[in-house]
Amino acid sequence: MPVAKLPDQFLEFSRNLLFVCRGIWVLMVFHFIAIIAFLFLPQGTDVLLLLLENSFQVGNPSALFILLLGVLFWSISSEFCCRMLLYMTDNSGHSLSIASVQSRKWLQVQLAKFCLYAPIFILGIGLVKAYFQNQSDSGFQLAVLLMLISLLTAECWLLFQLYHAKRKIPLFRKWMRLSAKEAFWTGKLYGIFNLYRIDLPASSLPIKEDHGPCKSKVENDLPRETPLPNGSFIPEGFVLIEQGIYHQPYPTQTWVFRIPLSFYSCLIKQLLILSAISVCLIILFSLIPLHTYTLVGAAALICCGFGCWQIIYVLLDFLDQAQPLGKFKFPYRLCIIGWVLLCSYINQDHPIRVLQNARTEQFPLVATHFEAWARQVESNNLADSIPIYLIAAEGGALRTGAFTALLLSKLADADSSFAKRVYAYSTVSGGSLGAGFFQSIQGLKDGIPEQQLSPVCKDFFELDFLSATTGKLVFAEIVQCLIPWHLPILDRAIALEQSWENGWELATLGKYLSNHFEQAIPNSNIAPAVLFQTVEAETGLPCVWSNLNLTDAIPFSNKRDLAARYPVPIALSSAINLSARFPLLSPAAMFSTHIGDSKTRRHYVDGGYFENSGQETLLALLQSLPFEQHPRLKPKILCFNFSFRIIISGLPNQECQNNHCHQ
Repeated sequence: MPVAKLPDQFLEFSRNLLFVCRGIWVLMVFHFIAIIAFLFLPQGTDVLLLLLENSFQVGNPSALFILLLGVLFWSISSEFCCRMLLYMTDNSGHSLSIASVQSRKWLQVQLAKFCLYAPIFILGIGLVKAYFQNQSDSGFQLAVLLMLISLLTAECWLLFQLYHAKRKIPLFRKWMRLSAKEAFWTGKLYGIFNLYRIDLPASSLPIKEDHGPCKSKVENDLPRETPLPNGSFIPEGFVLIEQGIYHQPYPTQTWVFRIPLSFYSCLIKQLLILSAISVCLIILFSLIPLHTYTLVGAAALICCGFGCWQIIYVLLDFLDQAQPLGKFKFPYRLCIIGWVLLCSYINQDHPIRVLQNARTEQFPLVATHFEAWARQVESNNLADSIPIYLIAAEGGALRTGAFTALLLSKLADADSSFAKRVYAYSTVSGGSLGAGFFQSIQGLKDGIPEQQLSPVCKDFFELDFLSATTGKLVFAEIVQCLIPWHLPILDRAIALEQSWENGWELATLGKYLSNHFEQAIPNSNIAPAVLFQTVEAETGLPCVWSNLNLTDAIPFSNKRDLAARYPVPIALSSAINLSARFPLLSPAAMFSTHIGDSKTRRHYVDGGYFENSGQETLLALLQSLPFEQHPRLKPKILCFNFSFRIIISGLPNQECQNNHCHQ
């Protein structure tokens, strides 16, 4: 009965599906990573939000155009890689029934179609999710989303016309279509680079008449392009490499043929063309200037990255199986893995960027600095009560950075003396960027008290800092894994710092003679204390990079005060990034240190791994300040949280040591 066959049919279908998917598991991993990146990771959502916000801006039309090209390349690459992997790995046609072979061939065709359209569907679903998830905060309209979905739909139609429509484009057919001979043999499920074997009973061997001494003899080779007694036939291109007779259990003669690479000339040409395109894109996107990444866009870079690297993997798989060097067998993928491991052992990770031709500053002690700063504030204010501010800013990527900078700038615009009465910033990750940028632009008010800082902060945080880092992550950092020494041009952390420095120039319109983000943190007596929080990866110890000597301010200062522990000059952007290195987006910063007689490395990551508010270090600093010597100063604690709550605590001098300091 038909119903009774259904379980068996389903079991057979599932077995065939799993067998076919086994051959393309690497490609499925690529698609799984894409789904995670665009649908679940907040960084991927940020990339798509940036696309929604900037797609139809007059000043940046290139990002949308390159994105469409990138998705098209990713789709073509995905479909080709699916077919190529199946051609090379599936050799089940020798042992299956005709029905099973037809079933697996049908599944292969459907999986190739899925891989062709999957990149567009993943990107489209990610855009819809990003829009509705952030609809209340978005500055773009639904029409932008609909326009992008319409363009992706048009791209699906184009791919259908290229691959599946009856009337195909001739040029595309010549480039991406196999010859009739190759199409036939790639569909036989024999494995295109496996040896081809023919077994014939001795009684059915082809006989050739000969007028010599022998009346007849059996040819060493089989006739070509002619059906054999078992229904098989041998193309002209196959090369006979072995022939013999076996007598158990019946006399049988066997021929073994090698399929030369030239037999699949169209297929290999397609692989080489796509591989050449991928290599060119990898080199291009690894080395282009930073401002060019903005023209490309982070989403386009990710799409191109998926397309390129899956082609590179298939190329290595092809070399492993085809062995084009002949008798010399070379394990290409294994050698690449070994070389990467060797380079990772030799390479200096991601060393902190040190300012060249700059001398190391001697930072003042906290008490000395506060004494000089307090006298300067008191001399400029004759009031009996002078509020001063100590600020803790939470981490949370660019969102908290923008929130911190914009709120501080609004306070400074409302009160021109506000910034001069901020004594300390204790910040983490995005809060470090916001506070660091706000403090660095105070010179704009010199001689121009009416200068508004909030538009400058807004201009800075509206810039695209994500594309350059994404480009280095997707392309340059993978190339760096193949080089046994560190190249700064390939470092995504340095790219992020330089993007901030370029953004500082653009936001301030070059009104400074020098870029403050490119210089060391000021440590003069009138500059506020800056404490950027970070975490030592090897020990989990919370550490601080500051412009003060924290010997008497925080516990275990000999281990936690990094500026004293590593007396090297670094730029303000590098100090900020030391607090904001959140893997995978930004790598851990490496410092070399000496433990006993040996030199070792220490790595530092985002300060939020230990404490994300910055309040613990601010409390320790607050408890070390001698407020009793300056009764006119009234400390106010401002804690900026990502939940858009501000906690303000006014602390009387005699209460600085009590539990209210924890607010």
